Parts: sequence; structure tokens; C-alpha cells
Amino acid sequence: MPNAELEAIANAIEQIRQQVPIADEQRRDQMLDELAKLRAMATSVLDAWMAVDDTIEEALAEIGSNPNAYESSESQIQTPPSRTADATRTGGEPLIPSPIHLVEPWFDLSLKAECALRKGLGYYDLEMYGAAADALHDAVAQNDTPATRIYLALCHLQAGHLDSAALQLKKAGENASDDLTRQAILEAKTQLYAAERNWHAAIHVFYELLHTSAQSPDIWFNLGVCHTQLDELSAAERCFAKAMHLDPADNEARLWRALCLCLTNRREEAQNLIQDTQFDPDFIAQTSLLFVVVCLSASLYPEARAAAEYLRHHAPTDATGDYLLALCELTNAKPKQAIVYAKRAMTLAPNHVQATLIFGFSSFLLDDITRAKLALTSVENKIDSTSQTACLLELVRAQIASMTGDHSLAEEQFNRLTVEGHAQTKRLATLYRGMLYLHQNKLQLANADFHRAKQLGIPENWIQIARTKVKTRQLCQEIN
Repeated sequence: MPNAELEAIANAIEQIRQQVPIADEQRRDQMLDELAKLRAMATSVLDAWMAVDDTIEEALAEIGSNPNAYESSESQIQTPPSRTADATRTGGEPLIPSPIHLVEPWFDLSLKAECALRKGLGYYDLEMYGAAADALHDAVAQNDTPATRIYLALCHLQAGHLDSAALQLKKAGENASDDLTRQAILEAKTQLYAAERNWHAAIHVFYELLHTSAQSPDIWFNLGVCHTQLDELSAAERCFAKAMHLDPADNEARLWRALCLCLTNRREEAQNLIQDTQFDPDFIAQTSLLFVVVCLSASLYPEARAAAEYLRHHAPTDATGDYLLALCELTNAKPKQAIVYAKRAMTLAPNHVQATLIFGFSSFLLDDITRAKLALTSVENKIDSTSQTACLLELVRAQIASMTGDHSLAEEQFNRLTVEGHAQTKRLATLYRGMLYLHQNKLQLANADFHRAKQLGIPENWIQIARTKVKTRQLCQEIN
């Protein structure tokens, strides 16, 4: 039976979380105080459970240590038919060696495990994953069930202990005896593989889940995300289309599908999808970044800027609106205006990595190399090294090395990015390497790279601009 106090606390926490996107700084401070009080209340409930459990343990110990307990209990409680009073083992030892067995029909001796499990789940709901893992370890020691191990695995997963999470899921799978538990284990495995960025393994598990849940829009949506991470955009688009078919109101699936269409040069289809997406404030607040990125990818600049302006107006203390406006200006080739919004975002959130990146990229485009280098260096260790953003950061830093005369470092970084980078980064790395070769008067290598960049999708006018920029830089150096 659910605990009414914890259920009320959980409901209060959920109400606070729903207010977070629209809360100002004063309200957020109040929320922190309210959460602290709710945590204290939840802890007191859990402590009361443990106190009851300790009392039960003491009572059981007293019953077991009382030599007259068996006789007094036997006269009041009927012995189970399989354990008659006169039945004996070899040597005359009673079949019921301890009065503890007479307590079992009336008291659940797994209360300690249940209490530890409830305590662990309570901590898990409060996002106190370390304390939850400790309690669930105790629960497993008392009563090892697959469900408990699944929650224990999720605690380790949230704490970043991926090997421990994998071990718990393996043990849960060994003891799973029903389809529902097996499915829960598979779903937890997808989270583990996503944390490991093992997208191929995650896709395999999702397709396994489809055998029993082919009509689940969430599975199709998550499959699409995995295919996107592997740059398998056509497959991803089909998965998002299936998710939309199963849940026509899923705006997030619609936007992801539109992004895939943009990246596969089906821009008109993407524009139609976006324009069919219902625009409402709550939707923009929840998926503002995705909406703006998709609109920019589909060349719907006014729609992207309108969404960013709306968010900034209705959440003025949140850096997201200014960051998205900076992104719009940078995409629209207006680095000066992008720097203005990026600075405002960095003022509201000094550790905002994306705003700092835009500040650095915009400074680079304005040839302010010193400021660009400082900004980009400050965030390079805060970015996932396998992400497209990391590749783009390395690309800009390679170009900075090229512009400041460190040609060997620049060529080394360009060479790596043309092989290991994401699709867009490969195109730009090839173009920039061609510029480096042209600056060094290695005309044959430069022309080969410009030709390759065109094959990869770089427009001809970009290549002409690149050639002109190199010649201009060489003339400036000669004059100086």
C-alpha cells in the first residue's frame, strides 16, 4: 500500500518542478527552501520506518531468546499441517527448531528488506542517488529480486557508475522470470548504452523491444535519436515519422523529423512540417532550443528569432533566450549582434558553455583572434570530446593556428577532422585545409581540397570567397 505522506511530498515536488521554467530568481530561492523542507519531511518518514523496523527486530530477538516462548505460542497458534507437534527428525529434534516459524504466518519477516527498498525508492525519487544505492544494496542483501536490482542499476547509472550499473542489470537478467521484468531490464539497458554512447547496442535493444511493443511511439522516437547520433539520418527520419503516426500530437518527434529532412536536403518538406507544428508558449518553453535549431536549419529565420524573442521576454532571468538570439544572429552572419546577446547570456549564466562558444566563434569571424582563443580555451574541457560541437571547436582552433602561423599544428588538426569529424565538420575542414595549402603556395594540394570540398557540398561561392580571403591576407602580410 503506498505511503500517503510520501505520495503527498512527491506531488508537492512535482508542482515545484512544473514552475521552474517560468520562475524568477526570488521564486527559485523560495523553491530551494521548500525543497529543503520537503526533504526533511521525507527523511523523517523514512526514519520512522526504520525505527519501526528496529523495534520489530528487537521483538523478534526477544521472542527467539525466551525458552518458554514456544510453549506459550504453541497453545495459542495452530501449527501448520506439514509441521505436526509430534513429528521428529533423527535424534528426536523437533521439525520446528525455533519459535520463529510460528511468527511467519502472522508477521512478514521480509519487512527489513521492504523497508530498505522503500527507503531506496524514496531517495531515488528525491534524486539522492548515493543514499538510494546504499539502501537498495541493503534491500538486495535481504531479498534479492530483479526489480530491486533494476532500481539499483538506475542509481548507479545516474551517478555515472556505468560498470556497476551493467553488473546489476546482468544479475537482474539472470533471475528474471517474467516478460514484464525482462522488458524493464531491456529498457534500463537502453539508458546504459546511451550513457556509454554505444548507439549500435542501444538500437539492437530497441528493435528487440519492438517485438512486444511495436505500437509504442516512445520506442520509435528513441530509435530515431540513436540513428541520428550515428548520422543515419534517413533511418532516423523514418523512425520519427512512425512515432508521429502513432502519436500525431508528438511535436518533439515532428521537430526531430524536420531536422533530419533539413540535413538530407529535403528542406521544403521540413518547412511544411514546422509550419504545421502548433505554436504555443508551453511548447516553446519546453523545446525552445530544438525548435530554434530546426527553424534555422530550414531557413525559417523569422520563426526562429520570434521563438527566441518570446522566450527571452517571458523568462528574462533565464539565459536561454539571449543564447538562442545569439545563435540566430550568428547563423544569419551577424557576428557583432551575436556577441551582444552572447555577452548578456554569459552575464546571466557565467558558466553557460554554448553562449561562450558563440562568443568565441563570433570573435573569430570578426578576426579578434585573441578574444576568440581565450573564450574557446575556457570551455574546451567542458564539452563531450565525441560531439559535433567538439569537432567544430577543434576546427576553429585549427583555423586560428593557421592564421597565427602555426601551420604544422593546423594541418595536423585539419587532417584528423577530414577523417574523424562529423559530416559538416569534414566539409569545412577540407575547405580550410585548402586555404592553408593556398597560403603556403601548394597550389596542387589546394585545388584538390577545394574540388573535394565542392563534392562534399560546399557551395562554389564559398570556395571563391575562401580563395579571395587568402589572397587578401597575403597582400596584407606583404604590405606589413
